[in-house]
Amino acid sequence: MAILDNVRHERFAQELATGRSATDSYEFAGFKRDDGHASRLAGQGRIQGRVLELKQEAARMADIRRQDIIELLRADHDLARERGQMAAAIRAAELLGKSIGMFGDHPEIDPPIDEFKNLTPAQMRERIAELVDDMGMPDVAERYRVRTGSAPAKH
Repeated sequence: MAILDNVRHERFAQELATGRSATDSYEFAGFKRDDGHASRLAGQGRIQGRVLELKQEAARMADIRRQDIIELLRADHDLARERGQMAAAIRAAELLGKSIGMFGDHPEIDPPIDEFKNLTPAQMRERIAELVDDMGMPDVAERYRVRTGSAPAKH
């Protein structure tokens, strides 16, 4: 379905797609506020089809933006790790985990950054590996593991 020919009907459909009520959408589209007319217009098949199309497009764009963010975070994580910037790598891994819904913003349960202050580089890499592994990215975690010949830790 394409953009509706009637400009006010198109605006009405766009407003409905954002979640506004039919009456508010009707008024935003330039009509005089009228519950009955708004309800009848919202019930028309071409309006409903256009609202569905607009919602599907918005969902597709949100998914693209989300995927872009995930890709950027992975790239930032890898770059920070390559440069030995462990705090930045940890933060990128944390944001990556949050972006895919693995854990919420609960400062009282998130590990404090202070825990890394007194670790050797090898201990830090191992701790990062554990955190990343807990986020469900064993391939990334393995890159952090200290190469001592021991098997990766299992949780």
